[in-house]
Amino acid sequence: MGAWLIFSGYTGKAQTVNPPDVTSNSRCGVGSVVLLAVGSPAGGTYHWYTVATEGTAIAGATTATFTTPDLDATTTYYVSYVSGGRESARTAVTATINPTPNLSITPSENLISSYIFAGNANDVSGKNNNGTLHGTINGGPSLAPDRYGNPDNAYTFDGEDDYISTATQFNNPGEFSLSIWFNTTVAGGQLIGFHSPRTGQSQDWDRLVYMNNDGQLIFGVYPADKTLTLSTTDAYNDGKWHHLVATLSAKNGTKLYLDGTLQAQDVTADAAQPFAGYWRIGYGTLDYWPDAPTNYYYQGLLDDINIYYTELTPNQIADLNGAGADPVCAGNTLAFKANTIPGASYTWAGPNGFTSNLQNPIIPDATTAASGTYTLTVQNSSGCTSQTLVEAIVKSLPLATFTVSPTEMNTGENSVLTFSGTQEENAEYNWGFDGGTIVSGSGAGPYQITWNTPGKKNITLSIISNGCTSAMQTRLITVYGNYIWTGNTSTDWSNPANWAPNGVPGANDNVIISNTYDNAPVTHLPVITSNVAVKDFIINSGRLNLNGKTLTISGVVDFNGGQVTNGNLTISCARVTFKGTSFTAVLNVICDNIYFNGSVFQNTTTITKQGAATVDNDSEGGSVFNGPTTIINNTDSRMRLGTAIGDMFAGNVTFTNQASGTLEISYNSASDFRGDISVNSNSVVTFGNGTGMAVISGQNDQTISKSGGTPVLFNRLTVNKISGKMLLQTPITIGNELILTQGIIISSTANPLIFSAGSTVTGAKHRSYVEGPVKRFGSGAFTFPVGKNNFYRPIGINPNGGVSGAFTAEYFPVSSATAGNHNSKEATINHLSNCEYWQLDRVAGLAATPVTLSWDTNSCGVDVPADLVVAHWNGSKWINTGGRSIIGNNSAGTVTSAEALTVFSPFTLGSSSVNNPLPVQLLKFTAVMQAGKVVINWQTASEKDNKGFEVQHSADGVTFTKVAFVEGAGTSFDIKDYQVSDYSPGSGITYYRLLQEDYTGKISYSKIISVKHTTETKLVLVTPNPVVNKAVISMQLPLSKTCTIKLVDVSGRTVYSQSITSGRLVLDMSGYAKGVYFISLQEGSNLFYRGKLVKE
Repeated sequence: MGAWLIFSGYTGKAQTVNPPDVTSNSRCGVGSVVLLAVGSPAGGTYHWYTVATEGTAIAGATTATFTTPDLDATTTYYVSYVSGGRESARTAVTATINPTPNLSITPSENLISSYIFAGNANDVSGKNNNGTLHGTINGGPSLAPDRYGNPDNAYTFDGEDDYISTATQFNNPGEFSLSIWFNTTVAGGQLIGFHSPRTGQSQDWDRLVYMNNDGQLIFGVYPADKTLTLSTTDAYNDGKWHHLVATLSAKNGTKLYLDGTLQAQDVTADAAQPFAGYWRIGYGTLDYWPDAPTNYYYQGLLDDINIYYTELTPNQIADLNGAGADPVCAGNTLAFKANTIPGASYTWAGPNGFTSNLQNPIIPDATTAASGTYTLTVQNSSGCTSQTLVEAIVKSLPLATFTVSPTEMNTGENSVLTFSGTQEENAEYNWGFDGGTIVSGSGAGPYQITWNTPGKKNITLSIISNGCTSAMQTRLITVYGNYIWTGNTSTDWSNPANWAPNGVPGANDNVIISNTYDNAPVTHLPVITSNVAVKDFIINSGRLNLNGKTLTISGVVDFNGGQVTNGNLTISCARVTFKGTSFTAVLNVICDNIYFNGSVFQNTTTITKQGAATVDNDSEGGSVFNGPTTIINNTDSRMRLGTAIGDMFAGNVTFTNQASGTLEISYNSASDFRGDISVNSNSVVTFGNGTGMAVISGQNDQTISKSGGTPVLFNRLTVNKISGKMLLQTPITIGNELILTQGIIISSTANPLIFSAGSTVTGAKHRSYVEGPVKRFGSGAFTFPVGKNNFYRPIGINPNGGVSGAFTAEYFPVSSATAGNHNSKEATINHLSNCEYWQLDRVAGLAATPVTLSWDTNSCGVDVPADLVVAHWNGSKWINTGGRSIIGNNSAGTVTSAEALTVFSPFTLGSSSVNNPLPVQLLKFTAVMQAGKVVINWQTASEKDNKGFEVQHSADGVTFTKVAFVEGAGTSFDIKDYQVSDYSPGSGITYYRLLQEDYTGKISYSKIISVKHTTETKLVLVTPNPVVNKAVISMQLPLSKTCTIKLVDVSGRTVYSQSITSGRLVLDMSGYAKGVYFISLQEGSNLFYRGKLVKE
């Protein structure tokens, strides 16, 4: 049609109506296109047509802009312009539909059903397995745009009753693959599954893909008696299109892919439940399946569902997804791949700001941080784009971490290897033990490994898990040797040929020494030629000569026999046992655990229990310590000695307890102590704590001392010293029992002997008592075993009513006038003892007690015991406390106060009559040999009616004769000094005493003193003394002399007399009464020997 001429009514001129100018347009994918036209002259209208000629204009399309309906292909439209009633010719205008790039390629092999939902649910695979829509609320699923925006190319499901089922029944699908695209924001529902029957409640259901309430996808089968499922870690109800593939095969089990990437696999799930059924899409029964959602109906979009009866390969799955990335292990290259569209451009974006314009980019040395969702945008030559999601997985490497303990060991010992990482199912653990032997363990372990050869050992571990291999981890341990002394070549310790295996043991090697090897005697025993160190050490027999050098031992030590001589032995160990070995070496031992089970220590020995791995140590005993010894417990555990056999400490010994543990000596046995004992401790050290006994038996003075704040406790103590004294330089406490056999304990005010409540003392006598203060705690009767100057002079108490208290007592063999003025006394006291007094003090409690005093022949004369009273100095005068329970005779006895006393201080014997003379207060009485004569001196503090003194001497201490008489001072309260010389003292020992006579003729005697002067030879040795049955008297007399040997009892009666020359005499004492006897040896009046013999 040409242009129209239009004539103007008022001008008569014609106007031309030209065909309009047009603008074509285009779009990507299905949809409407906007077309534009411009006509002239202005003011006209437009007609839009679908044909070039003829036809009818599109209704309502009269403007310059025309929007086409949705188009799925390029379409040409036509437009004309109408003005002044005239219509121009039509102009063609094109609406171009450019295709959206589709990366997805659908494999056709073994494809059973394919539902692309292009306006319906028909199967496009050619197998005619069409789907049927179900749903009453909305009439079933509704058509919706697909992932490319194409309308009516997907289905939306309402989550209430919409679903699709296949019309065709399938019989027991074996191997299969399910491919499905989905997009939802609502978690829950089945995406696809196999059910029977086709609709309604299922009777059988299996091969299920569903979403749980958390948005995670689950795929599972029910092969026999349990469900086997796989699931994604992440949730996918994110409102994006995702591609899921689920496969099953007998070879590879089940696999679950998301967005082209394998998420999980179970090789054991290699079959499904056999039954005939139908595939359902969007709904199916999920009863009893793990993590099933609350709603079995799916709500969201589904598209492009393909069912295969084979396992799709990873490449086929990538084709279906359009792009993909195979899972890789950390450290490997993560490679992305996309299907090819000619002329298209590719843009990738992903985690950590990743971008790439390559079709198939890579990430070298990928870490787990590269895992995640990548978006691929593809633009074709028409400028149209589409997006595909790719889920990339970079798997972490398993960690082959493990520990080794110990890292240093000896051959034959075990090292424990423990995997310290997270054990993963189906992981493969590849260990390397460098020649070691497995004692126990498998798989991940733990293992116990032993090595038979020394050296450095490399332990390795690598792990293969989930297709990834860990970095190999290595641990180094050192295996040391066990060396046995053979002595094949020489005595030289440092000669390798003397050891089995050949070599020289080092600081971490173990050593065994015996006097036999391989059932044959060892010819050469070891001698150390330089300082050496070893770990564990055993000596069973033979001898180790340290040769003046130092051997250091750091491990476990067993001294089972033999000798260690001539040097220094330093031990720092976990345990040491001393059993049957003799040491002349100097020992310095610090060990966790120490056992003394019978060894001899000849030199300085220091033993310290110290360390973190200590336990209670109970030693049998039987050890002998001849050198200075120090034993220390510096732990919180027990150290106990002498549990079965007594030990003997011949030298000085120090015991120290430095921590909260206990140190218990002589626990269940009697141990001898012959030197000084020192306790340096702030914690308890106890002697004789079980049924044992500490026996003080040295022949010289022995001191007991301490430093630290804890008292020294002798639970059971025996003093059995034939000579010397036991000197207390610290207070000691008797916890249970004190036995005084022989020997004197010297105490002091600062260092008393203390008896705890309930403890006892037995055996006190003239040759065995306590010289100094004795303190007693508790209730009940108690006799203080006190004395001085070789006299046992006890004092007793018996608190009323069992009331507890604490008392201290001490005996003083001097005139009681030194404690209180004799002129200040009650009238009922005639006179007081000038020989002795006792200090008795109550130091704790309120106990009242009667007081019992004793007397014997040393008490200045007792002739009427009935007149004796207990006199008490109250600070201003002597008080008569009465006398009752008088037991004994003139020679010895006790007297008890008539009442219980509550005030204490000095006590002495008093007499209520002129009897019991006790007349002179003698301060000093001595005899000294000077130039062949004996000078006798004495001193009095006071005298009353004293006529004088007769000085007497005796060769045997029994029969005395007069030397001289010296007049006394009568009555005097001044100190008086007297002196007499004896010009015929005789030889050997001469005994002296004073006979004091008052004006009434009453006499009393002083104590006996002696002077020893030169004799021709030492004559007599008497053993044993004391004696029970027979005593052996060995005599060496002057040449050609015959002497008389006499045995005299304490009353002066000769009970045995025999002439004898030099030789040996056995004296049978079995028929004699117990007591003290005086044995003398003399020729005529010449006394050669005099001594005491005690019969027990």
